[in-house]
Amino acid sequence: QFANFDDIGKIEDLDAITILHHPAAVQPDVFMLRHNFEESGSFIGIVTVEQPDTGKTYVAVFPFAVDHVGLGYWPWVLIAVVLLQLNYLWMTGWFKRRRLAAPAIVFALITLSPATVADDQSFVSRSGQFEVRVESELNPLTINKMHSWILHITDNTGAAVTGADVSIDGGMPAHDHGLPTSPQMSEELGDGAYRFDGMRFHMRGEWELVVEIRHADRRDVVTIPIKI
Repeated sequence: QFANFDDIGKIEDLDAITILHHPAAVQPDVFMLRHNFEESGSFIGIVTVEQPDTGKTYVAVFPFAVDHVGLGYWPWVLIAVVLLQLNYLWMTGWFKRRRLAAPAIVFALITLSPATVADDQSFVSRSGQFEVRVESELNPLTINKMHSWILHITDNTGAAVTGADVSIDGGMPAHDHGLPTSPQMSEELGDGAYRFDGMRFHMRGEWELVVEIRHADRRDVVTIPIKI
């Protein structure tokens, strides 16, 4: 749980207990690695970075756990909080004063669904030059999960925009902070589709994604509101 770099050096045969190794590679800004853990357990991640101009090496060691069981006790804690609040409202006569039925409110709370990104929802750029349709790999959206997005871009005539320079930025205006990662376009899929890796939202609330599109002599910005 509190492993550090010195502890790693004491392991006699590191290769024997290594389940995943990715060779060194030059990556711009965001490095993304996918791995499907088949078993639950405690693991240690080791990331080594070499600075090209100085040759100096930096090493990060981070213990983490993988649990395939579920969300632990958090769902029960949330249910207990909701029930306590409903009981308080019932005892104080809140339902009677507003002529609301408790079962209806309970049903509404249960049927609330997590945030989703509608695949058929489109967003028009500020100057009306482009239109963006969002397709999220993670649907419904949840916090603290790295995932990818595909942006489908068309111009104001409905034609697919290919060969564009596209970037994503954003954050939470109410909290005055940006995204926790720097999503990067990893692949142009053709027919106006662009894949972005490194998407992650680290807290619930209202987010704004700002997509900047540069194509030929045109430049425009699309703002995508998201509530998680």
